[in-house]
Amino acid sequence: KSLRTVLDWTVGGNQTCEQAQENTSSYACKQNNAICRDYNVSTKGYRCNCQQGYEGNPYLGCTDIDECAGPNRSHKCKNIPGSQTCSCRKGYHGDGLIVTRTVLVIPFVEPSWLCGQYR
Repeated sequence: KSLRTVLDWTVGGNQTCEQAQENTSSYACKQNNAICRDYNVSTKGYRCNCQQGYEGNPYLGCTDIDECAGPNRSHKCKNIPGSQTCSCRKGYHGDGLIVTRTVLVIPFVEPSWLCGQYR
């Protein structure tokens, strides 16, 4: 027989993010690229999260996600802190995130951020 446990927790006691930020010595979300989120209205306290484009433990530090890492990248991609810049090769249209190319006068949208060759 197993027993399932749900851990529901916050930091900051009865403080909101705004209140907690006033006391920098006890504020938990002070690591680089961490942000504070109020837990909910009825239960005080807050939680820390990594900013968009970052991963890790927000209480210890968040690191940049390299969105350009991985094999078979057919578009031009440059990783920048928290994001990336993308562009398509010559002959393709779009921003490298969502690409379009006219094939036989029929607009074709590839639902991907890869600028692959159409067949």
